[in-house]
Amino acid sequence: MEVFRKNPFKPNVIENNPTAFGLRTKEIIFSITSLLNDNSIFITGARGIGKSSLGLQLQKVLSGDNTLLKRCNMDDSYSDALCIYYACAEETTLEELCLDILYELEQEIMLLPKVKFNKLKPVLELNFGIIKAKFETEIESNKRSPSSIANRFVNGLRAIYNEALALGVFTGINIMIDEVDQLPKKINFGHFIKIIHETLNNRGCDKLTFLFAGQLGSYTRFNKEDPSFERIVKCVPLDRLSWEASNYILDYASATSNPRFQIDEDAKNLVLSLSSGYPYIVHLIGDSCFNELMNSYVITKSIVLTALEVILLTDKREKFTEKLRELEDLERDLIFYMASQPVEILPAEIPYEWIYDKVTDNLEVKKQLDSLLNSLISQGYLYSIKNKAVYIFSEELFRIFVSYIKIELSITKTARREFSDKSLDVNLIKERTEKDEKYNEMEIAGELINSMDANFISPEERKQLFNEYISSKIPSNYSNAWEEDNFKEKK
Repeated sequence: MEVFRKNPFKPNVIENNPTAFGLRTKEIIFSITSLLNDNSIFITGARGIGKSSLGLQLQKVLSGDNTLLKRCNMDDSYSDALCIYYACAEETTLEELCLDILYELEQEIMLLPKVKFNKLKPVLELNFGIIKAKFETEIESNKRSPSSIANRFVNGLRAIYNEALALGVFTGINIMIDEVDQLPKKINFGHFIKIIHETLNNRGCDKLTFLFAGQLGSYTRFNKEDPSFERIVKCVPLDRLSWEASNYILDYASATSNPRFQIDEDAKNLVLSLSSGYPYIVHLIGDSCFNELMNSYVITKSIVLTALEVILLTDKREKFTEKLRELEDLERDLIFYMASQPVEILPAEIPYEWIYDKVTDNLEVKKQLDSLLNSLISQGYLYSIKNKAVYIFSEELFRIFVSYIKIELSITKTARREFSDKSLDVNLIKERTEKDEKYNEMEIAGELINSMDANFISPEERKQLFNEYISSKIPSNYSNAWEEDNFKEKK
């Protein structure tokens, strides 16, 4: 009889279990210390690095759940703050942000236990509803400036804050605003937050803090909008998750799953090296592996490779192709070249001397190459270690996809068979594949009019080709190169 299994991996949701969370002791201690000392913080890092999950875990601590503190060997610090979460979008306006936050506060208060709610109910009816309604009416009837919106927003926050603290229901308020990098630049959010911060402090609301989260570059953006932003909001840059912490996620999933399953050592090391320190990738591969288990209770290397095929040929194919299209022509060419280099270890370490041919000794070429590499680093495609002597793709899955897709898009059905027959003339294979290279470029650039423009292969042939690629291109040596001490995420 088939046994129902609950998948312990969470690639599509924020981690809300403090026991399952991949630990970041340094960042947690700094963040909690800052928040409990009434300072707002800004969590920044690449997409998928765990910003939202860390923010939610911090709010759990502020709400009174000390599980995470105990895991970090920190003393319990009593806190019972009212915490709400808000995620921005590209079309979010300041008016919508403020109204939605006030609404979320109202909803959280409505969900209080009945004893506490009955105590608060008269206050809510007499004050809060009127304040929110007045705020909404004023905003809709007049085109308000950011400072005017900020002052009215603070009035609403202040009313809730003062009543909640006076009644002893909460020790403070924390508002998490996620995806702030999505906010339109015309909003001037950095200056808006400065006004909010100063007004709240002037009115004695020092126990109301903000927790912001955004991708690399967003903290710098808000500093440029208002230099005071750096002074009033402490930055918490997230590096990649350590090998040990990533391994904890796998161990916790296997130990708590019902029924339990195991991950053999080789499979585990492969998953960890492919994740390159991204907790999201650990969950993504783990989820795909779990779906491939069928009647087995052991995740093996072959299962991981099958899961990799599913991820790269379905889930990630469109996203990674779009990432290639976003690059300039020279940047894309360099990415293809670097991804196609033979590798002996995962994640692939590509020495600078492989990229730049010192024999030519052309300073102009070197200058252009260095500029391209720096651009790819700033855009989050690459990072470097050992004083830029070695380059590594930020996402190892992306490198594997690029390396594979170049073969798929530039190879004919005849040449595909030649690809698996290594005894054939290398020059002949090269000649035929280069002839079809234009289809590769057209596909990536989105210039193909219809499928007749290129020699596409069927899904079955694509699967066979990918299996051939995996068997010949994926090494069995793994590393934790992202933990090099000279690697730091840029703000």
